[in-house]
Amino acid sequence: HPVAGHSFHGLPVLSLRTATQLIACLLIAQVAPAVHAAWYTWTGSSTTTPAWSASANWANGAPPAVGHSLVFTGTTRTTNTATSNYQLAGILFDSRAGAFTLGGTAVPPRVLTMAGDIINRSPSVQRIGGTTSALFLSYPSGTTPRLTDTGSASIESNAALSGSGATIAKVGTGTLTINKKVHTFQGTVAANEGATWLRTTLKADATIASGATMVFDSGVGVKSIASSGVLTAAGTLQLSDSLTLGSSSVIDLTVPQQSGGPLVLIGGTAAFGGELRVRIPFRY
Repeated sequence: HPVAGHSFHGLPVLSLRTATQLIACLLIAQVAPAVHAAWYTWTGSSTTTPAWSASANWANGAPPAVGHSLVFTGTTRTTNTATSNYQLAGILFDSRAGAFTLGGTAVPPRVLTMAGDIINRSPSVQRIGGTTSALFLSYPSGTTPRLTDTGSASIESNAALSGSGATIAKVGTGTLTINKKVHTFQGTVAANEGATWLRTTLKADATIASGATMVFDSGVGVKSIASSGVLTAAGTLQLSDSLTLGSSSVIDLTVPQQSGGPLVLIGGTAAFGGELRVRIPFRY
């Protein structure tokens, strides 16, 4: 029989106890999250307020603090309010989450500084920022992209985006919608999977990966676009800098009715490849 610590055909032989400890360590390493942050789970149990500052609204018995990650689950108080500024490691809507709306107090506007990802694992549409509340999503500069993962459902951003030098990377087969606000974000919005719908102008660069789609409302735009996927514009698309279309790209333009203006306004250079589709609506 082999002896623990010795070799067998050139390979070290471990004792049963050592091997068990090694396997346990490997299993822990596989399931451990990349960011070791405290998770705060929403219960909405307060009988008086939907505020994040209420300890009763969190399973942890206290409101989140700097560097924590938030988990929203269930269907209790799905419209709730950030009453302070928060620096967060991430936001997760788990598979049991109803349709949440995360808002902020109007005066002063509240800021969620995101050091990590926003992930939707539920089948529901999740909204960041209410239509009437004032909420900012701030993305500090960094080399690691912050994911917005819609899963197979959707995420709607009614928050004003701010920050520079960061990349917001859209993944998941669902749709990310960025609605009209006064945005100051000057990084990159990367449509890597699914659909990204811009309903407002951004001062950011945009990239579209093969297999992904970015949709622009008429009259809105970004700083520049580099696309290997599908770019769809329902009217005039405005770019303050360059447009680069790779050989696998598709640009799908719809001519507005009674429009005599250009379909694409480009402030810088243009490099065209791929396929151009132009749709002309008719009235009968």
